[in-house]
Amino acid sequence: MVSHDMLAVDEAGRQTMLVSSRHMPTPGNPFERLFIRGFVATSTVLVRRDLVAREGGFDENLPAAQDYDLWLRLAADPYFVLVVLPKPMTIYALRSGSITTQAFTRLICGLRVIRKLYPLLRTRSRTPHITVLKKALILLGEFFLNVRGNLLRVRARRLPA
Repeated sequence: MVSHDMLAVDEAGRQTMLVSSRHMPTPGNPFERLFIRGFVATSTVLVRRDLVAREGGFDENLPAAQDYDLWLRLAADPYFVLVVLPKPMTIYALRSGSITTQAFTRLICGLRVIRKLYPLLRTRSRTPHITVLKKALILLGEFFLNVRGNLLRVRARRLPA
């Protein structure tokens, strides 16, 4: 599978570079790193169709984190290799109301994927409980940052001009 860095642009035109390549500086099997960070965005991926079909594609029962789930199932194969190119080749438009902004849904789905794939993690990691703890802390941190950002936006709208 090949992926690359990405430029995210919000509705105000602010740009943020999402540097996935820092999590995967050399090609290899990314299972544990992906489990912790989930650093591969769907719009940046090239992967063989037969590999995706073999894993059953995206889990339609997940309202979010379908890509995270699929990349982990692919990476569970010890021969799977991920290459992340250190160059942004995709621009991702952040829009209010998109799944990216739905913090609670993303948190719950991330926890569901952890639970679903924990048996695989136990076979691939020397410290699966620590890996799950790291991921859970990251998910909670992202949730609270998103909630804080939403509260700040609501307050800003209420202030008199």
